[in-house]
Amino acid sequence: MELTPEGRLLAGLAIPVVGRVPAGPLEEALEEVEGLIPLPARPNLFALVVEGDSMAEYLLDGDVVVVERGVRPRRGEIAAVLHEGKTTLKYIYPEGDMVVLKPHNPAYPTLRLPASEVEVQGVFRFLLRGREALEAMRLLLRWSYEH
Repeated sequence: MELTPEGRLLAGLAIPVVGRVPAGPLEEALEEVEGLIPLPARPNLFALVVEGDSMAEYLLDGDVVVVERGVRPRRGEIAAVLHEGKTTLKYIYPEGDMVVLKPHNPAYPTLRLPASEVEVQGVFRFLLRGREALEAMRLLLRWSYEH
């Protein structure tokens, strides 16, 4: 007997990969379950595939980041943030009624946005280096559930 994808999630035996996060300019946010990573999990953890290089040399295009929903980021932590329907992955620095979003790569600009317009989708917890490597090691299970 084998657990369904939903069973793995409910049992805390997998982390859902729910889409992609731009590491670059803010881009439209799209969320779609792409697969599961069979690692012990809590219900508030989810994974995103990094696209872009604003966080390079630290986070690379194609890496999979696991973030935690529902926690407040500490100053300087990496977070997936949403602003006006667009998302990005950056270091976050709350400054009064503003939020500063800084890239790791100096080729990208620092963003200063009103805090009331920024939603933290998740705070970075750990990295899995390269989606292709995960697939090769069979650590990324395809979401095969049919609705």
